[in-house]
Amino acid sequence: MQWVKLEGSLRDKIKIEALEANSKTLEQANAELTVTVDNILTEVIPSIMGV
Repeated sequence: MQWVKLEGSLRDKIKIEALEANSKTLEQANAELTVTVDNILTEVIPSIMGV
Protein backbone atom coordinates (compact mmCIF):
# COMPACT_ATOMS: atom_id res chain seq x y z
CA MET A 1 0.00 0.00 0.00
CA GLN A 2 1.32 3.40 -0.92
CA TRP A 3 0.79 6.31 1.47
CA VAL A 4 -0.03 9.75 0.20
CA LYS A 5 0.91 12.73 2.33
CA LEU A 6 -2.11 14.91 3.03
CA GLU A 7 -1.55 18.61 2.77
CA GLY A 8 -3.54 21.28 4.53
CA SER A 9 -4.54 21.81 8.08
CA LEU A 10 -7.23 20.10 10.09
CA ARG A 11 -9.15 23.38 10.04
CA ASP A 12 -9.18 23.31 6.23
CA LYS A 13 -10.40 19.73 6.22
CA ILE A 14 -13.20 20.62 8.63
CA LYS A 15 -14.19 23.56 6.44
CA ILE A 16 -14.28 21.31 3.38
CA GLU A 17 -16.45 18.76 5.17
CA ALA A 18 -18.83 21.53 6.28
CA LEU A 19 -19.02 22.90 2.74
CA GLU A 20 -19.73 19.44 1.35
CA ALA A 21 -22.52 18.96 3.89
CA ASN A 22 -23.96 22.38 3.02
CA SER A 23 -23.75 21.51 -0.65
CA LYS A 24 -25.74 18.33 -0.12
CA THR A 25 -28.35 20.25 1.89
CA LEU A 26 -28.65 22.87 -0.85
CA GLU A 27 -28.94 20.20 -3.54
CA GLN A 28 -31.78 18.57 -1.63
CA ALA A 29 -33.55 21.91 -1.11
CA ASN A 30 -33.11 22.69 -4.81
CA ALA A 31 -34.66 19.36 -5.78
CA GLU A 32 -37.65 20.01 -3.50
CA LEU A 33 -38.06 23.50 -4.93
CA THR A 34 -37.94 22.11 -8.46
CA VAL A 35 -40.77 19.69 -7.65
CA THR A 36 -42.81 22.49 -6.06
CA VAL A 37 -42.38 24.82 -9.04
CA ASP A 38 -43.20 21.99 -11.43
CA ASN A 39 -46.41 21.25 -9.50
CA ILE A 40 -47.39 24.91 -9.53
CA LEU A 41 -46.83 25.17 -13.27
CA THR A 42 -48.49 21.91 -14.24
CA GLU A 43 -51.32 21.58 -11.71
CA VAL A 44 -52.09 24.70 -9.69
CA ILE A 45 -52.07 27.36 -12.37
CA PRO A 46 -54.07 25.31 -14.90
CA SER A 47 -56.66 24.46 -12.25
CA ILE A 48 -57.03 28.14 -11.31
CA MET A 49 -57.41 29.07 -14.98
CA GLY A 50 -59.95 26.28 -15.48
CA VAL A 51 -57.90 24.42 -18.06
